[in-house]
Amino acid sequence: MSNNDTTLMDYDFKVYSREPTSFSFNYSYDELTRERWLSCLSIIYQSLKDNMQLLGQSDSFPLPEIFPDSQPMEQLPQWMLPRCLTLGDLSVISKHLRAVNDFLITSEDYLLIMEDDVILAPQAISQLNRLIQEHIFDFIDIAGGDGLKVHEHHLSLLDTFYLEEKTNCATRTACAYILSRNSASVVSTTLSSPVMPIDWSLSVALHSRNQRMGVYWLDGDIMVHGSSVGLVKSWRQS
Repeated sequence: MSNNDTTLMDYDFKVYSREPTSFSFNYSYDELTRERWLSCLSIIYQSLKDNMQLLGQSDSFPLPEIFPDSQPMEQLPQWMLPRCLTLGDLSVISKHLRAVNDFLITSEDYLLIMEDDVILAPQAISQLNRLIQEHIFDFIDIAGGDGLKVHEHHLSLLDTFYLEEKTNCATRTACAYILSRNSASVVSTTLSSPVMPIDWSLSVALHSRNQRMGVYWLDGDIMVHGSSVGLVKSWRQS
């Protein structure tokens, strides 16, 4: 993303629309994959719990206080347990991975990824360009979705942008987000050996044990997750 351009056509962007006949990674659902799922789940467990609380569902679906060290399969709800990723899951992961890897061979500082059900407000791209000039970020969740909204404003920039810092590295739907070069490298590593769906995989990557990532959710309607608000039909709803 450059400094002065104001429309999408002025940026170096790519559309990843064709379903690949093969993926750049290998995936099989076996015992090792199930073990890796549980290992990744232990990393993002608190962020998933926090999201449930934000949705007001923590009482309806009570979870163990901490990730169970023993017999997690018996103590956790079905939606958290290991499952085989669908072709749709793998296709989405593949497209995000291709975008990240293409970005990493450029000299750009930030990458904006948008899925095809994102609805852009007027001047959305130029506004985001202003945003990244004002602060150092590793990850910004832009469009949200699934009822997950910003509840606190930890950072205010230019009296226009209001962001909540997510020290738990929680993500929302992965439909529109910005990555720094720093975070893109760990995202690439994680997506190159997929275990979980794209949104959970991003959260796993952002929990880098080597350094703390600057993870934020953006408040506002610069971009809207169309399938979450019923304006676009996603592949999950087909």
